Amino acid sequence: MTKFKTTRTTVRFCLQKLLNQGIIYAKKGSGYYLNSFYYFNKIGLKDTNILVTYYKIVEVNIEKDILNDILNTLNINPEEINFDDYIGYVKILFNKSNKAMGYFKSFLLKTCFDKIDFKAIEISLMNFIRKNNIMLSHSPNVITIENADNNDHKYLSKNIEKVVVINSVIFDKNNLIIEIVEKHIDCDYFQSSHIKFY
Repeated sequence: MTKFKTTRTTVRFCLQKLLNQGIIYAKKGSGYYLNSFYYFNKIGLKDTNILVTYYKIVEVNIEKDILNDILNTLNINPEEINFDDYIGYVKILFNKSNKAMGYFKSFLLKTCFDKIDFKAIEISLMNFIRKNNIMLSHSPNVITIENADNNDHKYLSKNIEKVVVINSVIFDKNNLIIEIVEKHIDCDYFQSSHIKFY
């Protein structure tokens, strides 16, 4: 802290942010460690004055066609997955003007959790996963820009034409797929870059 002329509060805030993103993990009485082989997409706002102020979660039914499409896009055999083990929800991102900026259609492996707490997931999925002592491994993904579909018009805007679509899965250390997710982001607000940690 002395070397970088910062305070404990700032360090705690930054470490918590990295924990929430799943980039690092904490070992009680030992310290913080980098999650090895963890991949993710950094989705950033084009204009930092427009903030994501809150999220809203809606529980949805398992849509096997969507799950098949996501897994096939990532070259993962859908036959290896028991879809009944997953629970589906949509997480919508809103700005301070109450405008939806993006949404994540997510499917969580419910058998890994004692209880699915949507309130905790609204705040941070990564923090929820960490609190359940699940160690993440890697997250392959594919990013495309696509024409808006009916769900984009439903969750985002009737006038939206193009969206950034990110199909991804998150594996744990035992090679179980913890999350299968399709993210739709309004191109007007976000930019995306791929980050890889070794």
